[in-house]
Amino acid sequence: MREGSLHPDMRALLNAQSTTYGSSIQDERRSWNDYAREVGQPVPSHIATEDKEIATADAKVPVRIYRKTAGKNEGCIIYMHGGGWTKGDIDSSESLAWGLCEVTHSTVISVGYRLAPEDVFPAAFNDCHGALKWAHENAAALGIDPKKIVLVGDSAGGNLAAALSVHTRDHEGPKVAAQVVIYPAIGEFIDTDSYHANATGYGLTTDRYRFYCKQYLGGSFEIDDVRARPMLAKDFSNLAPAYVVTAEFDPIRDDGRVYAKRLVEEGNDCVYRECRGFIHGFFRARFKSQAAAAELDRIADFLRPFVS
Repeated sequence: MREGSLHPDMRALLNAQSTTYGSSIQDERRSWNDYAREVGQPVPSHIATEDKEIATADAKVPVRIYRKTAGKNEGCIIYMHGGGWTKGDIDSSESLAWGLCEVTHSTVISVGYRLAPEDVFPAAFNDCHGALKWAHENAAALGIDPKKIVLVGDSAGGNLAAALSVHTRDHEGPKVAAQVVIYPAIGEFIDTDSYHANATGYGLTTDRYRFYCKQYLGGSFEIDDVRARPMLAKDFSNLAPAYVVTAEFDPIRDDGRVYAKRLVEEGNDCVYRECRGFIHGFFRARFKSQAAAAELDRIADFLRPFVS
């Protein structure tokens, strides 16, 4: 652990995270929800929310829609939360969802996808894909432009956003305008520096990450489905413009590095930003950290041409 280089704003986040690992998945989910309430803030009054349940091919999926009450919201963000595919929901991810609405002036649709181990892959992917299709098919009723739909996901949600970007290209849509993948788990399972140098001491650990993967993939790391492990795609050309952001002190930092490298190598527009001194999950620190808050503004700057 290289604590001397850690950004000082990360200490409070690490302290808040210290109780998020429980003796069971249910305990961990409760602790995670408590942690989210501790570091989050409620939806501001100028942002309206609406809860819906949408029917997809194999499930009924809860979504929460966020809109600014003044001005147009024609751009649309499909947001997929983090939590290792095993925890998190619409409520615990609300601060980032309404934050995206705030800074981009877009409609945000937050997806309450099914969690492992009760529902293993491809349940979460199917739910998010179903939400994307629903938004595209119901664009007029939602007041959004179907050409201005973007994907945003953090951590496990970053995995889902990347997987959807590849899948929609290969299976004729719905076309997405851009992708933002935030400290993503891309699924290469590579033995790189970040998995060793940042294995412990920064909230998410390498061992815990592998545990989450095992839960999501039904106990096996050998799955070769691109929807679960987008880094296995043979072709990375013609993907949506991307913004890839990682944290320096994150065991899965190198997943994002490699994903961005592949995107650039195959001719895609890609912005890669590694946040020095930051840890996995740092966007939850933005209410007490100007440095973390500035990173959300940078995402908004990237997204503005695609959602305005």
